[in-house]
Amino acid sequence: MYVYTGWVSRHKVPLAPGLPWTALTFAVAAALAYACLNFYDEPVRRWLRQRVLARS
Repeated sequence: MYVYTGWVSRHKVPLAPGLPWTALTFAVAAALAYACLNFYDEPVRRWLRQRVLARS
């Protein structure tokens, strides 16, 4: 997101030519967030829950 924002700011990109890049940046960011949630956050939370609650 910061790279995209810097590119738009530095090159003064108008809305119409920059719109495909905006959509692509949003899609990649959403896909990356979804992948991090499913492959990192949820498994770690599940593992921690089993470890912590097993001691109780």
